[in-house]
Amino acid sequence: MQKEIYSKYKNEVPATFGRRAEASLIDSLIIVVLSFLLIIGGVEILGITPFYQTWNNNLNEARIACYKIEEEAKLYEFTDNEDGQYLNLVQPEDTFEDYALRQILVVYEKDKDNFLALTNQTEISNPKGLTPASYETDNLAYFFSTYVPEHNEYQGIEYDLMDMKGKSGAEFYYQILNDNAVDTTMYVLDYENYTLPYLKTEFAANLYRYLFLDQSNFQVGLTSYNLLAKNYQNMWNLAVDELIDSSRYQEHYQIYMENYAYSSYGVDVVCVLAYLVSFLLAFVLPNIIFKTSTSWGKYFLKMSAVRTDSENPTFLNYFLKHLVNFFSYAPLLLISCFFGGGLDTGWMYPVFEIGEVGFSLFNITAILLVLPIVSVILVLARSKKQSLSDLAGSLTIVDTRYYVDPEEFTEEKKKEIEEKDKDKIVNVEKTYFDSSCFNSKEDENKES
Repeated sequence: MQKEIYSKYKNEVPATFGRRAEASLIDSLIIVVLSFLLIIGGVEILGITPFYQTWNNNLNEARIACYKIEEEAKLYEFTDNEDGQYLNLVQPEDTFEDYALRQILVVYEKDKDNFLALTNQTEISNPKGLTPASYETDNLAYFFSTYVPEHNEYQGIEYDLMDMKGKSGAEFYYQILNDNAVDTTMYVLDYENYTLPYLKTEFAANLYRYLFLDQSNFQVGLTSYNLLAKNYQNMWNLAVDELIDSSRYQEHYQIYMENYAYSSYGVDVVCVLAYLVSFLLAFVLPNIIFKTSTSWGKYFLKMSAVRTDSENPTFLNYFLKHLVNFFSYAPLLLISCFFGGGLDTGWMYPVFEIGEVGFSLFNITAILLVLPIVSVILVLARSKKQSLSDLAGSLTIVDTRYYVDPEEFTEEKKKEIEEKDKDKIVNVEKTYFDSSCFNSKEDENKES
């Protein structure tokens, strides 16, 4: 028997934008739910594999080593660290507030009466019981004056942190303060003995009123706060950059990044495989089962794919359509991955780089959002309501709700006619009278 070339749906009208949108929403929901469940299960399986556990252990050890160095340098502070995991980082705002209070305590110690008069207080508030700033307790002064000189040589590398140019620790801190502070007039500086720089009394009093006396509308205090914060931020950023660039820190940091990359790639593979399986189940499986349908959504809403020349779609037509759809629906991973692990997962780590710009699975799926947007525009603009994937496969989606198979129609018509004529069929076995009974030959003979 010769195969039918033309599609039986060749005369059906293109599906409207609204119905196509409904079908796409159904397909999207199926993909999101399936990929979410597969990601959760896949990550759990990945987590118990020996190679992933090795990566995770190496990563955790290197992370702890880096945090330990940062804590030793007093650039970061951790609380509740009895387990040695460095998980509870003190927020930078709190660290700076402690820094400011230590600076204020120095002024209070040196010029108590004048400070209390300017603040109209009888005593200073020190709820945390902090000690006044010193080269040991001031985190910035400590880093440049003490930590750098003690750790400036590492495994034969001279000036591993910074070139102090032969200066003492205190002299070096003065140089850093002068080079990086936006305003040094707020400090009392001693260039003979290089004692720790401290704030001038009026400046410290204004700062105290703003920070600790609930005078947030005190404009002079706000200005003092902003100036000190800018000075602090400039020097803190410099200290962090120099620490991270040091060989001592990089030795652990590179191990951390290498194992983090391996772990992230593992998560990326799980996410991509989860999406691939979900896509096959949502689009390819119904195509195989129902032949003319291209997704569950279109099957449920009675739509089908037809070639633009009205012939039956071939494997190539479906393949090209599914290929474009695979990338068009990929942005749904943004939803599945977010609910599967949030932003703090491996899918945020760059898979590759172009120049100095890294592209993660998150970036790639976000960029692919262009495809569904283009598809929507095409469906709205074209008379045959073709999306990007339809154009790629030379297909159009038609509405099959009102389609009637001619063969099925003929059979139904035959049955209907048979039912109507059923009562007209003569039963020869039944005795009955007709007109012939009154025109028999016996009657004719009698008459003659």
